[in-house]
Amino acid sequence: MKNLFIVLLFLTSSQIFAQDKYDPFKMEFVTQDILTSFVNGTADHLKKHISHKWLEDNSVDINEKFVNNYAPQYYDILFMKDNLVIVKIGSDALGWAHLLMFEFRIEDGVYRVVPKGVSDAHESYIDPWIEVASMICSDTNDED
Repeated sequence: MKNLFIVLLFLTSSQIFAQDKYDPFKMEFVTQDILTSFVNGTADHLKKHISHKWLEDNSVDINEKFVNNYAPQYYDILFMKDNLVIVKIGSDALGWAHLLMFEFRIEDGVYRVVPKGVSDAHESYIDPWIEVASMICSDTNDED
């Protein structure tokens, strides 16, 4: 829960402002599609949600990359503000949970996520989120 507080504090104290008015229902729909892909293990489906402008600005060919993802048992959309969405993903069976923050951009009327960048774990992967708070709880960590 400490990490959740830190992330929420970051959001409220940062100077991140959406360029356009973002429709929370559209952001929720795309977020659910992304997270359902995580749960179902259909990572190739995630490529369509990556910002084309980000790909162009960073000279990244989406066809040469994979989109990084987790394999959660569940997800929950916790918070939406401006163009940001915070979600909790996890597995009760394995005793873990993470917070992910997605940043959205509207491109030709389509809601797409702005990636953090090429993954630190492997250069073949793009991280579709902009922030991660890992292991916010586990079966050995029951702190609030």
